[in-house]
Amino acid sequence: MAAAQIAKHTGVRVIGTASAGKKDFLESLGVVHVEPGPGAADRIRAAAPGGVDAIYDLVGGRALEEVAGLLEDRSKLITAVDRETVGRLGGSLVERVRDRAVLEAVADLAVTGALRPFVTQAFPFEQAPAALRAVEDGHARGKIVIEVGA
Repeated sequence: MAAAQIAKHTGVRVIGTASAGKKDFLESLGVVHVEPGPGAADRIRAAAPGGVDAIYDLVGGRALEEVAGLLEDRSKLITAVDRETVGRLGGSLVERVRDRAVLEAVADLAVTGALRPFVTQAFPFEQAPAALRAVEDGHARGKIVIEVGA
């Protein structure tokens, strides 16, 4: 979600794969929705007849293997989850930088409204196990927050 918003903010046309239940949400972010699963590469080609410049993967495995063929330059194939597959395909793992400059840039995007966090559920600290289950379920449309008292 954050990557899509930042990319849109910089003028990138974003195509995202997600279940049909998340279609309206993706489109509200300005993302072109494509159904995932077998044949996704063909559906992406149809949505981007001029080609794809980069892929940011959050799934890995077969899904990553299928869409990798959309890129001429595999150095622009990046995953946040599957080091082995992306390495074999000629791409790379996301590089995480957590320094002051990055945090300030993200904060500025949030302040200007270019990046919206979409908190969808908040749990009191006492219900932290339920919050973690909600995250691990993998179907959250936004951020899950655990509220910690003073």
